[in-house]
Amino acid sequence: MASQAAHGTVDLASPLEIVLRDGAADSARIETRSTDGLAPRHALPYWRDGVLRRMELLDAPAHANASGPQRFHARLIHVAGPGADLVQHISDAVSARRDRQRIRRDGCDDVSISLLASARPTRLVHRGDHVLRGGDVFVTDYAQPMEILRPRHHDISLICSRQRLEQALGGDVSLLAGRRLPRRGLAMLLGSHLRLLSAQMQWLTPPQRAAAVRAAVDMALAGLQTEMGLHPHDERMATGGLHHAALLAIHRECHDPQLAPERVAALVGCSRATLYRVFAAQGGSVAAAIWSTRIERAHALLTGGQMAHLQIAEIAHRCGFADPPTFNRMFKRRYGMTPLEARDLHKTIL
Repeated sequence: MASQAAHGTVDLASPLEIVLRDGAADSARIETRSTDGLAPRHALPYWRDGVLRRMELLDAPAHANASGPQRFHARLIHVAGPGADLVQHISDAVSARRDRQRIRRDGCDDVSISLLASARPTRLVHRGDHVLRGGDVFVTDYAQPMEILRPRHHDISLICSRQRLEQALGGDVSLLAGRRLPRRGLAMLLGSHLRLLSAQMQWLTPPQRAAAVRAAVDMALAGLQTEMGLHPHDERMATGGLHHAALLAIHRECHDPQLAPERVAALVGCSRATLYRVFAAQGGSVAAAIWSTRIERAHALLTGGQMAHLQIAEIAHRCGFADPPTFNRMFKRRYGMTPLEARDLHKTIL
């Protein structure tokens, strides 16, 4: 019996392998694992042996051997990206540990930066005793023992090679184990990016998935550097992470007419001067990115059909333009026609 995958089928008898490699820079393959279609008594053993092989299950949950509505449900989507893997895991309650014997046996020393997208409080014992809540971004180190007690949960993880992290951060990453990033700046934006990526990744092309995973890794590394005061060994990666995070912040906040570079810098947790340098390194400016995002959103709303009932002035306001004449002038400069002409042209094409 096989589970459905976005590209081909996956043999449920074969264990899930997460092997980090450089891979093609413009490709990211995807596979899906699920307990759907399995007999109730086979669901948990399959998940234990085929998916959670790095961990040892603790006391079996109450539904382990049950049938009917109490059966164990879980689903995993794995994207093998360039230099990092993205894993989305939705599962019923499960508790597991990784001890030193297992670490010596499998030799895995990857590091995971994870978003607990939704769950009741989750206990993580990993260089200390931690309580995680929905929305937390945290770090786990597979080279160190851990124990995690999870209720039903949904998490999204970037799994990076230890070598890559140490190269990017310029030092030993073992002290990051169990670390929870503060809910602000880059960590919060990284969480938003991971949620969006997990929701859309099955609909993206392989090159699009690869670009999105690279952006997530850059943001994660920049977040670790910024929030934890680590010296970046790879300045290009730090700059790329801040740039991706700033663009995400602009996309989220461009409806605000008061959005300015100072506000964007505060959202990503850096100084205005640093933000200016980051955008200059990419050949652009913060102000231009704000205006461009607003114009592109307005164009999408004008030509998308769903907002046909709205006046053009209302669309301009929703996209952060307080002055309609300025909106009309900038729109025409960008698209070579007025907003009204763009809307009418779209109606003609339809």
